[in-house]
Amino acid sequence: MRLSEDFAANPTLIPGAIRHDPEGIADWVNSLPKDKPVVVYCAKGKWVSQKAAAYLSEHGFDVRSLDGGIDAWDAQ
Repeated sequence: MRLSEDFAANPTLIPGAIRHDPEGIADWVNSLPKDKPVVVYCAKGKWVSQKAAAYLSEHGFDVRSLDGGIDAWDAQ
């Protein structure tokens, strides 16, 4: 769930993840499962994923945000 320019700079995906453009969340939100948790992440784990997590939560999803984003994941 990274902005296009952030994804272009680091196209790493966590295994099993699907990249969605956060700016088009209303277009793809219904493709997500509501019967299991959804984890969102962005580059740094700040405003992009937090905004998306809030939107998903408001629409009935069990959502979590990856602390530190893909940058923290890559640093492991």
